[in-house]
Amino acid sequence: MLAKTKKRFYIEVCCLIQSSLLHAILGELEVISGEISSRGNIAYAPQEPWIFAASIQANITFGRPFDKIWYDQVIHVCALTQDMIDLPFGDQTLVGDKGIKLSGGQKARISLARYSDKVI
Repeated sequence: MLAKTKKRFYIEVCCLIQSSLLHAILGELEVISGEISSRGNIAYAPQEPWIFAASIQANITFGRPFDKIWYDQVIHVCALTQDMIDLPFGDQTLVGDKGIKLSGGQKARISLARYSDKVI
C-alpha cells in the first residue's frame, strides 16, 4: 500500500519481501533487474530496537555533533520528554550492560530518535 501525504511517501510492505525491498531501496542489496530511485532522505529503523551500552544521549546522537535545537526537537517529537524527567540522570542515564534496563517502548522511542535526523 502506498499512502501519499503532502511531502512524504510512506510504503507499507508485507510478506517475506519487506526486508529485501527495504535494503534494496537503501542501496544495501543489489538490484538484479529494474531500478529503484528515491529523492530526499531515507531512514530505516528496524522493528527490533537496537540500544548500545552508553548514555541515552549517545544512543540518540550516535556519533554526530551535538546540536541542542535538533536534539530538543527530537526528544519532543519522539515522545521522550517524560522519560527524560523520570530517568535518574535524564539523557545522561547509562543504558545497556552496566546501565538501567529500559522498557520496550523506551527502547523503540530512543531508536526512532536516532534516525530522526533523516526526517525532521
